[in-house]
Amino acid sequence: MKLKFLPILMLLGAPFFGSAQQRNCGTMEHHQQLLQQDPAMQSRLNQIEAQTRQFERLPNSEKITGVVYTIPVVVHVVYNGTAQNISDAQIQSQIDVLNKDFRLLNPDNVNVPSIFAGLKSDVEINFCLAKQDPTGLPTTGITRTSTTVTAFGTNDAVKSAATGGKAAWNSAKYLNMWCCAIGGGILGYAQFPGGAAATDGVVMDYQYFGLSGSAAAPYNLGRTATHEVGHWLNLRHIWGDATCGSDLVTDTPTHNAANYGCPAAGHKSTCTGTPVEMTMNYMDYTDDACMYMFSAGQTTRMRALFATGGSRAGFLTATGCNTSTSCGLPSGLLASSITNTSATLGWTAVSGATSYSIQYRPSTSTTFTTVTSATNSYSLTGLTLGTAYVFQVSATCASGSSAYSSQGTFTTTGGTVTCGTPATPTSSAVSATGATINWVAVAGASSYNIRYKTSAATTYLTTTSTSTSVAITGLTAATSYVFNVQAVCSGTAGAFSSQGSFTTSSGTTTYCASKGTSQTDEWIDRVSLSNLTRTSTADAGYIYSTTTTANVTAGTAYALGYSAGFRSGYTATEFWRIYIDYNKNGVFTDAGETVVSRSSASASNLSSTITIPTTAKNGVTRMRVSMKWNSAQTSSCETFSYGEVEDYNINISGGVAREGADAMVVEEEIQANGLNIYPNPASDKITIRRNEIGWMNGASVLLVDMQGKVWMKEAISENDSNRESLEMNTNNLPNGLYNMVIFSGSERVSKKIVILHP
Repeated sequence: MKLKFLPILMLLGAPFFGSAQQRNCGTMEHHQQLLQQDPAMQSRLNQIEAQTRQFERLPNSEKITGVVYTIPVVVHVVYNGTAQNISDAQIQSQIDVLNKDFRLLNPDNVNVPSIFAGLKSDVEINFCLAKQDPTGLPTTGITRTSTTVTAFGTNDAVKSAATGGKAAWNSAKYLNMWCCAIGGGILGYAQFPGGAAATDGVVMDYQYFGLSGSAAAPYNLGRTATHEVGHWLNLRHIWGDATCGSDLVTDTPTHNAANYGCPAAGHKSTCTGTPVEMTMNYMDYTDDACMYMFSAGQTTRMRALFATGGSRAGFLTATGCNTSTSCGLPSGLLASSITNTSATLGWTAVSGATSYSIQYRPSTSTTFTTVTSATNSYSLTGLTLGTAYVFQVSATCASGSSAYSSQGTFTTTGGTVTCGTPATPTSSAVSATGATINWVAVAGASSYNIRYKTSAATTYLTTTSTSTSVAITGLTAATSYVFNVQAVCSGTAGAFSSQGSFTTSSGTTTYCASKGTSQTDEWIDRVSLSNLTRTSTADAGYIYSTTTTANVTAGTAYALGYSAGFRSGYTATEFWRIYIDYNKNGVFTDAGETVVSRSSASASNLSSTITIPTTAKNGVTRMRVSMKWNSAQTSSCETFSYGEVEDYNINISGGVAREGADAMVVEEEIQANGLNIYPNPASDKITIRRNEIGWMNGASVLLVDMQGKVWMKEAISENDSNRESLEMNTNNLPNGLYNMVIFSGSERVSKKIVILHP
């Protein structure tokens, strides 16, 4: 339900609004910021999602249930004033809540209604406040940093000393939690797996952390951290951040949208096939007292991160929960004298060690066999031939035992060693003539063979890659393709994967639909860019305005203006996303195409400075202006409840010329007139030639851009009757599409010319 803050209610004062605070998680807004800052992050997310899907398809017997993972936690308290410097006891109460919620030990799980009781799940993950820091020294698992910052927001400033915060500990071995004043009504936010290591972790506002002290109802039961750690373990909001959206989990019902407060039992959904919503799920927006379960599907999704190839598998060897001792960690692990059934393991001796514990297993197994040795070597027997093994060692001293070392590996001889088969590959960046194929890495692979063909063809085209993606070009528009991938290990190729597929675009640029369904309270009332200015009332949620085209030049900065219109007596926070399809491929998801990302409750004209990239393609393309109430857009193709979307044409000059089609048109025109203009595209010079004596006598040549600006003018003397050609120096012209206009006597010839410097 949308809250409407009328002016008369504001007279009731701050206490009313404090009690009416709705849960607001900043994870998705923060996620969009990270994607803009790090375009390569999307590829990593795709790989994590592919690995997750592969893990979900495993038989239950292979999903490593019954093993409880323990995650060391460090809580960075970054405080401005005494109230924010929360106590050790309050922090410990939050760890206790996490351990109950993730192990299904929370007493209120009995409140899960019978329709969902069979789905509630023990995630089998524990959390501990770290007992040793990254250097091995004892710690309480808590750091405290005084700051002058009054509110940190969601831009990760709290994670850096340079911006008043505290730097993360090794995020591959510790879950970093920051507790601070976030501001803006945000209770917390998290970073999904796949983001930068320096910012990986969870941020919570001090008012919604733990069970006591500063914790404020109705978010005083520690469930904000449970929700945000869920994000850190790759869970999405249960409504998929869209009306009837997907959270990528199969056993959670499709939700209309977020639920707030404490919905009545049997809360209905209007989404197709969903009679009742799982409002008590930790990934909804209900009050702390009314959320008390993860589903089995969510558990599988989280535990996939710790499987082979999982992005959080490094925590399996984390030692932060071990009591710090003076016993050193074994290193220099190696295996020698390897036969079909035996191997000798060795490692560097640890000073003061009286014995060593060695655990080993086949790499495909989840269970270790443990043996002990009085020296720094041990001979294993009874192994399986042609099998890969992993092993690790712990030292025992008078003061106690060390953690287990990092893993060593070896493979027994004999048998047939094969290269693994990649999971079904995926595609991205699909255009009319190209696409990128992506896949998850195969252990031991040194390269990959990729084959692809049209669905109707009987033979494949092939290419190779040493990474986990490859771009293919020269495809046919509006055509279905299939493809698969084969791993190569030590010169031996494995089996080809299952087929992936994609269909190239038609070549005619089309754009996805996006709109707001209600403009009762707010709408876009003004957009301006360059020569384009449009003011309006509500446009029924979406409009494609073609009455005026904004003319812009690549490499030039412009003020992009936009503002919200509100009904009388009403204001609210609106989230703005403005996109420009610079490469004209029909989507707004390419790097740099989100040109504005902000929120504001102002009805005044807002402005952002944008610079048209020099790599933008010339000609008319699309700009999309999206304004959404209360939360950030999940994509440029979203349909949301309150707000509006407007599309505009912008005409780019001085950028990169169109490929293929324009050059062909130019060539056809040249041949039709018996005139040779070359090269085209041109870089440093253009030659004009016509084998007709006297045709160029007294001629003049203009080079004009698409905005009508004259860049070059050449005049030929009337006495130069024998000239058959003219060279024009184009070194100093910007990249782009130009008209070459030639006047000779009564004849006028116009040609399209592409300038493209390398």
